[in-house]
Amino acid sequence: MKSTRQIALIGFLICFGVVAMGLILEYWKNLESCLLCDTQRIIFIIIGLSFLFTLTKKIKTKIIGFVTSFFCILGMLVSGWQVYLQHNPSEDNGLCLPSLSFLWQTGTVSDVFHAIIHGNSGECAQIVWQFLGLSMAVWAFIFFAGLFFLSLFLFKPKLSV
Repeated sequence: MKSTRQIALIGFLICFGVVAMGLILEYWKNLESCLLCDTQRIIFIIIGLSFLFTLTKKIKTKIIGFVTSFFCILGMLVSGWQVYLQHNPSEDNGLCLPSLSFLWQTGTVSDVFHAIIHGNSGECAQIVWQFLGLSMAVWAFIFFAGLFFLSLFLFKPKLSV
């Protein structure tokens, strides 16, 4: 029997590992992150923090489970969109969009969401790193899906895994 706290710890460690790997690839391997990559990283951080809040037991586990599940689905949508862009390049993919931090500083929230949804950045459609033949976007989708199923265990206090 796995307790809610053990599941939350596993979820937090997975998120921590994914974000750490992204930072290692960005700063050690000098890979620049695109707008969709930055968005996915923020979503992984939010999911990791929600698993961490589960460990504190200050908030009801079902509420955190809902929030975690929502952000996992959002992450699957964003990473799925990036996978789509990588496998279906268009003529517009040569356009370069500004970074996420630049958009937050100079634009409105709707500008940021518009850029994420349309994601025509050539950077987002490029596959610059692969592991076992899968791009980072595919790995992010796999991790978001796994975290989603893990978050479902937060709805039940004791559940056998």
